Amino acid sequence: MLLQICCNPQPKNSSAIFNNCLPCSQPKKDGVALYELARRGEEVALKPRSINIRSFEITKIDLPVVHFKVVCSTGTYIRSLANDYGAELGCGGYLSSLCRTRIGDLKYEDAVGMEEFEGTLIS
Repeated sequence: MLLQICCNPQPKNSSAIFNNCLPCSQPKKDGVALYELARRGEEVALKPRSINIRSFEITKIDLPVVHFKVVCSTGTYIRSLANDYGAELGCGGYLSSLCRTRIGDLKYEDAVGMEEFEGTLIS
């Protein structure tokens, strides 16, 4: 199902798929971060989130590493998406790196470095 959706992204008004949060993520359950519960060996039942994948593009394949670019709705757990994708392929999957290139109207290419930012504070 996920592979089919990734190969045929959904239009904005289409039905959503569901995305689960991994236990190593930041969200909290009863005020405690999930990764802390996971480290203690506690299992937590989490509700999947409804998400939309607007585009999914494999940009490079250098097995066993697969690079991809995804445009998705707010609340999508990309680490979970990689995990689910690997599960459907039958080989497992995880992220070794993640770069957010856009959030809303803010784009990575418009960002400034620390030195430039610090320079604006001194002026």
